[in-house]
Amino acid sequence: QTPDSFVDALKASLMRMQRDKIEIACAHWSASNYFPPQDKALLEGLARCYEYGLCDAVGLSNFGPNTLRKANAFFKKKGIP
Repeated sequence: QTPDSFVDALKASLMRMQRDKIEIACAHWSASNYFPPQDKALLEGLARCYEYGLCDAVGLSNFGPNTLRKANAFFKKKGIP
């Protein structure tokens, strides 16, 4: 998966829902347990969804504390809520 895969998936969902934007784009599982390099693409994909105006905020669920700290720093640096 690439960051743009996440964007493409959200765009497809928005089209099916007949919406321009959602309130929050959320990833429910970290890839760190089975393919750690994928987490970077996932975070960048969420960031792009926000930057492209497809969502008002981003979120994570079921991520460990270390990964959440890294993600928080990543999103904070980009100014993403």
